[in-house]
Amino acid sequence: MNMMMAMICIAAGVISVIFPSSAWYVSYGWRYKDNDPSQAALVTQRIGGILLMLIGFIMLAASCSA
Repeated sequence: MNMMMAMICIAAGVISVIFPSSAWYVSYGWRYKDNDPSQAALVTQRIGGILLMLIGFIMLAASCSA
């Protein structure tokens, strides 16, 4: 169970890093009509994706060592 959650975190982080605009639309874009994300929002989305991948890798390492 813990390993599956780690893989979901890693996958979501990769998507957020590679496609920050799509991740922004899924997270926040549905709230606004005819609006594009700012450059700061895209950078923040990428940083969040990197942190989410890091958390996923830590969870994966912890579940493999236990």
